[in-house]
Amino acid sequence: EVRRPVGYATWRKATGDNTVTLTRQAAPFGDHLLLQKALERHLGQNSDVQAQHPRSARQEQVAW
Repeated sequence: EVRRPVGYATWRKATGDNTVTLTRQAAPFGDHLLLQKALERHLGQNSDVQAQHPRSARQEQVAW
């Protein structure tokens, strides 16, 4: 509605299946939930989506 970016994300899609790996996500205006919902709409809820968090103890986590 405000017509401003909610953030950005980069990802890799595996060939031959529905696996998507989010490599970077940022919500500079602080609305991470809005970014997550936009990614779900764009990538689809039926995909196997993993998120990489290189600074976390669990570097690969299920996104949704």
